[in-house]
Amino acid sequence: GPPYGNEHFVSLLPHSENKLTFPSGSPTPSRTFSALKELVLNRTGITWAQVLRCASGWPVLEKLYLESNSIVISERPVGVLQTVKLLDLSSNQLIDENQLFLIAHLPRLEQLILSDIGISSIHFPDAGIGCKTSMFPSLQYLVLNDNQMSHWSVIRELDKLSSLHALSCTRNPLTEGGRDPQTTRQLIIARVGQLRTLNKCAVEPEERHGAELHYWKAFGTEWKAAGGHQDPDRHLPSADFLAPHPRYQLLCHKYGAPEDAELKMQQPFQLKNQLRNKNLTFTAY
Repeated sequence: GPPYGNEHFVSLLPHSENKLTFPSGSPTPSRTFSALKELVLNRTGITWAQVLRCASGWPVLEKLYLESNSIVISERPVGVLQTVKLLDLSSNQLIDENQLFLIAHLPRLEQLILSDIGISSIHFPDAGIGCKTSMFPSLQYLVLNDNQMSHWSVIRELDKLSSLHALSCTRNPLTEGGRDPQTTRQLIIARVGQLRTLNKCAVEPEERHGAELHYWKAFGTEWKAAGGHQDPDRHLPSADFLAPHPRYQLLCHKYGAPEDAELKMQQPFQLKNQLRNKNLTFTAY
């Protein structure tokens, strides 16, 4: 059954050929939904404009499911959806990166589900190298499964999210290539410093330590070639290196600058056996 009493939960799940009809005018908020906490409108044909028109009647809504509606996020929510903690926009293939900026300032949004929307990139232009974005200030859990992400730049940008600690990004070109899945996991962990859960599997401190050390060593030769140096007075890594590796400076502060001896025989993406054999803890996400 629903997680709340009937007055807190509404699910509208018509067959795809029986789309709901929503009023074209601005509705008067109904007291019927004044206590509504969770609303499922998957496959109903609702548009984003209709969501915003009706949302004034959902003043305490916390969970909104809008899967498979061909939604285009056409405008910023103003005075509505401010209480929403979970928003599911899965399988809305018309949503692109720029549309996400329109929902980036929902103050209480903690979980955002963007599976199967076809997105290939994410960028937070307000934050520079090593800085945090003002967008999605409360976002803790982001789901990006079944998309078209193929570049590490996406993962790098996610480190800019100030509250993010759980990520799911399975079945993307970046994670499904020929590279060992455990190696890919380590590289994601090293690039996103606050992650405590990745693909529903807990990131333990020991795993983070190993992942960061691996990353620190694997890119040490590239860091040195770009101007990195053990001597702080001669340490001038180029922007061309820092842009794709914004956490590398922090790791140098954490573990020290890589010494020449440590860089010998290091092959990028080669993991130590103990990392391959780690026991992983699954979480409730």
